[in-house]
Amino acid sequence: MNVNEWLIKNNSKWTEEASKYLTSEQAKESYFMAVESMSTLNKYAANLMTKHGCHGATDITGFGIRGHAQNLCAV
Repeated sequence: MNVNEWLIKNNSKWTEEASKYLTSEQAKESYFMAVESMSTLNKYAANLMTKHGCHGATDITGFGIRGHAQNLCAV
């Protein structure tokens, strides 16, 4: 994501670092592929949550499922 931002802002990091390895077209294509992947990653989970009326969710990394469940139940 940073490479795309450097490219858009014509940042010196683009010209000094990233452009050694990627063309601007490759950087743009990689960015759009990453966005598409991240946008569809949880598509099925989101559909299930909607189907069952879920109003909250969390990612369980860090605190584990118990820690996050306590936070969700405390609200």
